[in-house]
Amino acid sequence: MRRLTIAATLAVLIAAALLALPGAASAADTPSPAASPVEYRIGITQDYDGMNPFSSWSSITWECFRLCYDFLTWYDADYKPAPDLAESWEVSPDGRTWTFHIRRGMRWHDGKPLTARDIAFTYNLILDTQHWAYIQYLTGVKKVTAPDDRTVVIETRKPNATMLALYVPILPEHIWKKVDPDRLETFRNMPFVGSGPFRLTELKKGKWVKLEPNPDYPAALGGPPAVDAVYFVIYQNADSMIEDFKAGALDAVVDFPATYEKVLDKLPGVNAVAAPAVGFHELGFNCWNDPRSKGNPLLRDVAIRQAIHWAIDKEAIVQTAMAGLAVPGTSLISPVQGIWHWDVPEEQQYRYDPEKAKQILEDAGYTDRDGDGVREDAKGRELDFRFVVLNEYPEDQAAGKKI
Repeated sequence: MRRLTIAATLAVLIAAALLALPGAASAADTPSPAASPVEYRIGITQDYDGMNPFSSWSSITWECFRLCYDFLTWYDADYKPAPDLAESWEVSPDGRTWTFHIRRGMRWHDGKPLTARDIAFTYNLILDTQHWAYIQYLTGVKKVTAPDDRTVVIETRKPNATMLALYVPILPEHIWKKVDPDRLETFRNMPFVGSGPFRLTELKKGKWVKLEPNPDYPAALGGPPAVDAVYFVIYQNADSMIEDFKAGALDAVVDFPATYEKVLDKLPGVNAVAAPAVGFHELGFNCWNDPRSKGNPLLRDVAIRQAIHWAIDKEAIVQTAMAGLAVPGTSLISPVQGIWHWDVPEEQQYRYDPEKAKQILEDAGYTDRDGDGVREDAKGRELDFRFVVLNEYPEDQAAGKKI
């Protein structure tokens, strides 16, 4: 399914914050014989789409990135910056120079040392290519250097609050420096050389992804994981995945349709987790003003986008598509993120009001001039838009039908 009309930059929020997915239902712990390997098998209905951080975005893929790569800093339970590769840092009085002190003894999975130079290389690769996937994190960054193996210095044109939230996996320079910068997105990235607590050891398209513990992961970051292997087992549909889980073939299932949560929670020995999530579901508009854009140019009129927002019953979507396990979104930041969430005043919130939607269009000059039931602008162009919904997410499909 094309993703042309799904854009994250200009979005009307549909439902956000407390959706239970990704969540997990996990079977009760069962002791294993001492001699048997400890394997954890996770069922999921989405296949991986590669292992390239510049072009792969599936759920499994990014779980692998989080588990197999390290980041400069990470987050604690309250979403505050926490050490990762950088064990400490300071910022200059003018807020324009950040100095990070890198943890000793870090190694890539192939045994080579991980140093500050790998971090500087990763960020400079993004700056040099202006790659769309990550360049937004480096807004205003003018220079990244590694004066020695344990120090990274980032200089910005003006203070940048995202310097402690660079959601960019750090890449091994000795691997990626051989890749043509113009072909970053086509690099297969296998063998996968990371530095995180797990190593990616096996890929079987449509079947599974296997991770094994990194025996050299430092104790300061939690040490090696206490399992022998983790499998992401790939299913074509949720029904067969749930049946295998009931039969004991899986230890957990994730990304299952929200409607299964109450069913699974009633099974003996099962703990179905409905956990707060940072993400959100959105309706995005293609407002790209460029000759190459395939979006309807009428969507660049804010009145049309506002009218659509007023015409969407987000509460009904929460109840029907999300099984009540979500809250209507009011801003881009999830309520789960506490102080970072803007609590929009009641009078400024978009509510379901189709009559107001109609009035906005009327006031903007969009009327049904020829009586065919479709509004047009003054030039006779119909308000006729393509609507694309991703196949991978059952909740989005159900929400799309409601819209």
